[in-house]
Amino acid sequence: QFLYFIGERRIAGTPAAMTDPRLLWKGRIECDGLIPDQYSYLFDTRLYTSIQFPDTVVFERGWPKVWFAWEAGEPGTAPVLRRRMGKDVLEERLIHRFTSDIDGYPIDPATVVGEYTSYDGANGFTVEYMDCEGIVKFIASRSAGMTGVLQRFVKSKSPSNTVIQAVWSASSTFLSARQSQLTFNTKNATIPERCCTFDGPPQLSQ
Repeated sequence: QFLYFIGERRIAGTPAAMTDPRLLWKGRIECDGLIPDQYSYLFDTRLYTSIQFPDTVVFERGWPKVWFAWEAGEPGTAPVLRRRMGKDVLEERLIHRFTSDIDGYPIDPATVVGEYTSYDGANGFTVEYMDCEGIVKFIASRSAGMTGVLQRFVKSKSPSNTVIQAVWSASSTFLSARQSQLTFNTKNATIPERCCTFDGPPQLSQ
């Protein structure tokens, strides 16, 4: 399985999904920058069954516009992806979801549980990584003009954070990978230092 970008945003899927022409959805995801509409498209077309992405919250002007949430299904069945909007996207529910596992049990407070990605034309992408305490502060103190995407952090199977990035077009795809120099358990290092790859200083990844 690959981790890759559509419009520079990381989601997970299979190589075959990269060439699906339906991804050129009304021209709205065939561009640079942060493209939140792609998640609605994946949900509406049920492509999320092959192109998987974690819990995702789209913020616009400081408010959570839509939340794509994985929830436990019926006993013996796989988790179900649901789209929540409006009053279904409450601060308390977001905090509980990001600090708990799929069954609702609390996660170790020191675990990296979320990453928030924002973009502007002058500075490019900014990524924030957060543990449980960081998620609580982030959701409670978000700024009015904030626009970006909050996602549950997906931990790599390797000891260090590893990301495979794809620069995609209709005619070609370029793959590259970076791995954090530090491990998830490195002591005396900040969360960004332990997690950053493409989004951080070159000396912190390889």
